Amino acid sequence: MRKIAIANNKGGVAKTTTVYNLASYYAKNGFKVLVVDMDPQGNLTDSLGINPVTLDNTIYDVLVNRKSKDFLIKLPQYDHFYLLPSNLESEAANLNLASQVSRETLLKKSLKDVEDDFDICLIDTSPSLSVLTFNALAAADSIYIPLRAGYFELRGAGMLIDTIEQLKDELNSSLKINGIILTQYDIRSNLSSDTQNELENYFGSSLMKSKIRQNVDLGKAPALAQDIFTFAPHSNGAKDYEFLALEILEREGLNTNG
Repeated sequence: MRKIAIANNKGGVAKTTTVYNLASYYAKNGFKVLVVDMDPQGNLTDSLGINPVTLDNTIYDVLVNRKSKDFLIKLPQYDHFYLLPSNLESEAANLNLASQVSRETLLKKSLKDVEDDFDICLIDTSPSLSVLTFNALAAADSIYIPLRAGYFELRGAGMLIDTIEQLKDELNSSLKINGIILTQYDIRSNLSSDTQNELENYFGSSLMKSKIRQNVDLGKAPALAQDIFTFAPHSNGAKDYEFLALEILEREGLNTNG
């Protein structure tokens, strides 16, 4: 199982949208997919059609019990599509586990019992460097950073990458920052193109070729618990996420079919 974290310590950069649509693309194309919601806001869980308020168990229970299989939720959208959910009660992990030894490796240990059950695991993170986020980084094989076009976002990405590099020695020495994804890209805006040029100069090949353009359908789809490929299959959003999904498969060394 290839474990991929989508992370940025800034909100509003389309982390959840990216996890949801990448996971959906892989699942509909035959991959066995697990999505892990590590954000107490539970937006990914909600977008997938699961009411966070009614959950009996969350990612917090996964971490406390050191196992995943008992807490998987089968998602109806596609075959072999499962979720480890989250809601506000998951915030307890940041409080109750803060003083626990090896607290950052609990997710890594918890995923071992489903290692052979899935091809891809996509992990959504909260917009903070919390215990939950550290667990995602410790468990992941690679990380992708979604980034909006803008000066402060560009500066923040550099700081985040520096932080991850500092944490790697302690948390996960094999973790690779495999790509930076430019999201909410406005082809009409000089700011977007200027940011792209700056990213290319600073990060080189780490910048993904695929860009996620601004698209209103990407905002509408989650309200109906639909991915962009179901809601608007011919939209720019669907095209962009398909290209991104294929580019990530290439970077991860995975076959294009599940």
